[in-house]
Amino acid sequence: MILTVFANCSKMTQEINEPQGSWRDFILPGSLALLWLIVLGPIFIRMPVTNDAVLYDLESRWISEGLIPYRDYVEVNFPGVLVIHYATRTVFGESDEALKFADLLLLSGTLLFALLIVRLITKSMIPAIWALSLALLFYLSQSEWCHCQRDTWLLLPTMVGCFLRIRQVHKILEQEPHTTFSFSLLEGIVWGCGIWLKPHLLVMCVTVWAFSLLMTEGWNRKSVDAFGLLVGGLIVGGIGMWGLHKIDAFDSLFVSLTEWSPGYLAARFDNWTLPRYVGMVYHFAPWHLLHLVALPISMRAIFLFLFKQRDDISFARVSLSAVYLVWFLQSHLLQHLFDYVHVPALLLSIFVLAAHSGEIKFLRSPALMIAFIAVALLTSPMANLQTMKLWPTAIQRDLTPAQTDHVAQLMNPKWEDLNKVEEFLRSQNVQNEDVLMYNSDLVTLYWDLNLKSPTPYIYYYEIQAYLPERKELLLASLEKGNQKFVVTDLVGCGMPIPFAEEVDEQGELAPPPRYRRANLKSYPWSEPVVFRSGRYLVHQERAAE
Repeated sequence: MILTVFANCSKMTQEINEPQGSWRDFILPGSLALLWLIVLGPIFIRMPVTNDAVLYDLESRWISEGLIPYRDYVEVNFPGVLVIHYATRTVFGESDEALKFADLLLLSGTLLFALLIVRLITKSMIPAIWALSLALLFYLSQSEWCHCQRDTWLLLPTMVGCFLRIRQVHKILEQEPHTTFSFSLLEGIVWGCGIWLKPHLLVMCVTVWAFSLLMTEGWNRKSVDAFGLLVGGLIVGGIGMWGLHKIDAFDSLFVSLTEWSPGYLAARFDNWTLPRYVGMVYHFAPWHLLHLVALPISMRAIFLFLFKQRDDISFARVSLSAVYLVWFLQSHLLQHLFDYVHVPALLLSIFVLAAHSGEIKFLRSPALMIAFIAVALLTSPMANLQTMKLWPTAIQRDLTPAQTDHVAQLMNPKWEDLNKVEEFLRSQNVQNEDVLMYNSDLVTLYWDLNLKSPTPYIYYYEIQAYLPERKELLLASLEKGNQKFVVTDLVGCGMPIPFAEEVDEQGELAPPPRYRRANLKSYPWSEPVVFRSGRYLVHQERAAE
């Protein structure tokens, strides 16, 4: 069935007219796309992996060692991401570069299907190649916080699902009824896989399907189509639930989703402030400007589809536009104000503009493209001389912690100082659950030292901050823990970097002068500091002295 479906998809793409324009029109955007890969690719690969990606690496490792997710450690998200991390580590190994390579593969799959949709709409590969060039420049220029994230990976099943839905409508208009169920079944499987990553993908699926109902005549065909989607989704859901039951994690997942996830979701309002949003827009400059064009164009596409023209091309255009609009809204209204959350909507804005370039003249202007790219380059790693000096090294070998600090775009963690903490802990022969990493940015030490968390709450400080009502539960877990050391990150706890790195006149192991003395009465600041590296303190539990 799957081979038949993809054969039909291939036939559909061949039915489209040959790309408009001469081969010369492909030279500039194609060369730029290749340039971004050559110049920014090695820097991207050598950028550090941030805490969320390390967390899922840890969880997949611990599963293979016998720990049960959602029961032995708290996790508020769906388990699909663990499958990706486990598969990546099994196939490509445990290096940071391996995970970055997998990230690039998943992005490539997303771009492939997005560009197929653009080509279906415009009947030309030229807008698709321009979109490829812009998407690569955007993604490879972003901070490490935006890489190896579920939100961007979620675009792959979204684009595949949209492509199959567009193909389904095309076949319906061509009156080929025997393909309806098989395409719907496969599409349901694709959407179902994505929902195991993040459940809000269901909204995108329903949105695209609802628009397709307007293209489908006859309740029999609509019913078969809906049944195929439902069966495909249930197949994936059933396999997932069976797998969770097999490892005795299903009940714990239910508890996590009902007791922990609501609190985490509600806490998003604490981060949604105007200064933080303005800061995020600044990080994405000039890419956020694309929304100013893509939003009205997408709303126009929906209006035209609903009230003026409906055919397979307009449906493809409205599907992409609707997914973009829904994604933009949910990232602003439902999720935390984190940079990586907004990456998919920005990528979708590029695809939307490319899809509408055939009917909106100014979107086809090479001069406009070049001007925008010139501004975007000013905010990319290519404009950072210190970063680009490391390009030859990035090609040849791993970067040192000090060099990693130069290619990293985030101010925290500071990798050279963190490496010194790792060396100290190695000298103490720590193992198993000997160390509590108090802040989320420190979880990379669990990975590098092959340790387990002594408490089920891996992001201990952040859980305490987001869910203060769980404070007693968190403290009780510390009393049961076997930790001998606690590593704290002063910057992660809210101290400005200059204050966090100050040394008191009493010596390096004394608290920084600007630290509030009242805090020294509370855990873990009440425990003596036995090692310090910049903003990082290693406390020794008094019971372990």
